[in-house]
Amino acid sequence: MAENGQSGLQFYSVQVILERNEHSHVHEMNKTKLLIPLAITLGQVESNFRRETDLGAEKAIFFFLKNTLIPTTALMSAIYEEHKDEDGFLYMTYSGEDLLFTTKVALGIAECTLHEHDSGDIIIESLPQTWAPYLSTLEKLVSVSESHEDLKERFEGVLKTRTDAFCTLVTCFATKDDLGWVLKLKEFTNFDVKHHLIKMLFPLGLGEVDEIEINVHRKDLLEESVRQIMDASLSLFHGGISVQFKDEESQGYGVLREWLFLVCNQVFDSDKKLFLTSTDDIRRFSPNPQSTVEDKELFRFAGRILSLALKHEIVVGVLLDPLFFKQLSGKTISWQDLILTDKKLHKSFRDMLDMDADTFKSLDCFGLNFDQLCSNAQNIAVTSENRDSYIDMWMEYHYVTQLKDQIYSFSCGFEDMLSTEATTSLFLSFLTLEDLDSMMHGSEEESICVDEWKKYTDYENFEGTDEVICWFWKIVNGMSQQERHDLLWFWTATRFLPRDGFKGLPRLTISKSFGRSLDYPSAQTCLYSLHLPVYEDYEAMKTKVMYVTSEHVRYGFGEDF
Repeated sequence: MAENGQSGLQFYSVQVILERNEHSHVHEMNKTKLLIPLAITLGQVESNFRRETDLGAEKAIFFFLKNTLIPTTALMSAIYEEHKDEDGFLYMTYSGEDLLFTTKVALGIAECTLHEHDSGDIIIESLPQTWAPYLSTLEKLVSVSESHEDLKERFEGVLKTRTDAFCTLVTCFATKDDLGWVLKLKEFTNFDVKHHLIKMLFPLGLGEVDEIEINVHRKDLLEESVRQIMDASLSLFHGGISVQFKDEESQGYGVLREWLFLVCNQVFDSDKKLFLTSTDDIRRFSPNPQSTVEDKELFRFAGRILSLALKHEIVVGVLLDPLFFKQLSGKTISWQDLILTDKKLHKSFRDMLDMDADTFKSLDCFGLNFDQLCSNAQNIAVTSENRDSYIDMWMEYHYVTQLKDQIYSFSCGFEDMLSTEATTSLFLSFLTLEDLDSMMHGSEEESICVDEWKKYTDYENFEGTDEVICWFWKIVNGMSQQERHDLLWFWTATRFLPRDGFKGLPRLTISKSFGRSLDYPSAQTCLYSLHLPVYEDYEAMKTKVMYVTSEHVRYGFGEDF
């Protein structure tokens, strides 16, 4: 190690013998014996190397120690301590490859680690940490291809044929620092990658972090939930959240699921007038433009609640209107977007613009004027010349001006639950509306298949062939879809299945209750466990099961009825 006469690590250097790999596609350096500061990273060494060899941006450079690839984030001091030779020198080799060629080879090899599960899913195997530098190669290729259209086209061609392998690399090695460039390749990412990336935008509860405790009466559920959530310090949300209903003993994740679902059900209840259902799909919601200033806190609360549900991966059965989603994502909307939410109005505007000028005039321009749309446009009539401006201003007034405060409050509430540097628009930019739907509303298939349900159910102190178990599934087979959802709700505190159906839930359990045969079933929702007594006849059992299903009775932890 050489010292330059001053103390401190930044003034120390290490002697490195750097030699070109015989198969490298880059020129050899003029010097092979270098003095490199210990305080810099290998990435900084790479930058100097590029200047020394005049290496183009389309080339990737890799450094090896005894055929092991070294991450560019590694400090030279750490590399030296671990790999120095007995003679005090550090021996390294370098190899340069075409970025695109390297990417094709790396993704091709990564694809070999994938295999198809019996279910048809692509299973991702873990890749060794030595593969991490290949993610940096992808990042460089994204940067370079932005100014080289031909390279960009070829790069995207590789990603189209190696999508699963690309998603494997991102899932295994991507960090928050990679979010920006991965977002540019959003079209090549699957749902699992998007889910992996947005989870990074929630704060991690590191060290001793207190959890927020919610304690509410069922009869005053919304009012007490709003007060406690809005009064809580934001730092508490970085930890866990514990919910308990007053005068009830049950606690745990099952109670959290139930609380979030019930609160969302009330917040988005159309009778509350806070949100309105979409014209073409009454399951979807957007802010009510007639809401009052006093409702601003409720909109912020709604944003916090939905963000909490996404953080804890709880399906709450809420769908957002497409235009509302687009605005939350930070995108501009236009009248063409109405086709997503109000096809009748979209057609009216389309017909109005397509109409020839004489016909439009003969219809007295439908008697339209710019009143209300603009403060300085009173009594200005709509004509064939300004009709496009009228439509643009109509959209601006009804979907932006009238909703800006509500959307801002909702967005702030959603953002309250994210990491400091994250925003609502960044979070949602990783997702399509369909992605968000599957996370908040669950499976697109709303009917519950009993055979699938049985497949993901285990038994405790029962056998699948026991008479009581056979009776139970016979009862479930005879239920309506609504009753099956009610039973699922009683059993798991989940009314809607995740996007993957039952396999998206932990394994369900039916366990034997050793109480009286006249007892009602009970549920331990935190453990996804249903407790069944050993009933003496089918009709008695059916009466008990249908009762707890229809009444939504919640007796957790095996308490007697």
